[in-house]
Amino acid sequence: MNLTKIFKEDLYHGEIVQMIFQDLHKELKFKNILCIRTPTTGAWIDTMFSDNKELNVSRILYKSDTRNSINTAMKRLYKIVEHKELESTIQNLNQIFDCICIDSFHEYAESLSDFSVAAKYLSNTGCIISHDCCPPKKEYSSPIYKSGWWCGQTYISFVNFAYNNPDWYYATIYNDNGVGIMSKTLQNRLANNFDRNKQEHLFTLRAENNENTYDYFLENGKDLINLIQRKDA
Repeated sequence: MNLTKIFKEDLYHGEIVQMIFQDLHKELKFKNILCIRTPTTGAWIDTMFSDNKELNVSRILYKSDTRNSINTAMKRLYKIVEHKELESTIQNLNQIFDCICIDSFHEYAESLSDFSVAAKYLSNTGCIISHDCCPPKKEYSSPIYKSGWWCGQTYISFVNFAYNNPDWYYATIYNDNGVGIMSKTLQNRLANNFDRNKQEHLFTLRAENNENTYDYFLENGKDLINLIQRKDA
């Protein structure tokens, strides 16, 4: 990944996700792509890949229990399902994917479920790329949905997936609301040597709805999930 380019400016609307995808695609030569979004997340996915006819792209938009209104003009591109139908919908595609781009509903349970489901359909050399894995401001990290800028607790779900799957490799890029990357195989800038005690403490803070949860994550991001910031580029 070209971290100098990625950190050239602060962006917030999926632009960095797309840069990272292009960098990884040049190296890993993706063919089968799965995109997952919701009514309130993932608008950047709508136009992604539109100029690359060589990729086999499947798109799913799931409705959460609390957010069902679908406003995207591009909904014709998607299979539209309920969240409880996500896994069966992916299974029915009968494919293994080289890259899965996710922009989950950002509450903790939905995000963790999405990571766990998507992982079952990822190739051994592929990557999952997720938006909103490091909120740029504390007020964006509300555990429940709020309109406007909201990254929720996807960032904790990403750490929890890493905790549950310590043999995978991970990074979170601290730009564009945090871009999480995970792979079964070691890729450039990914790692898995995390502090499990610190991860467990993060989960405890979340369970207690502790006001310092977000601050603890930022202070310990390198040990929790290989958080890569501008100074690391």
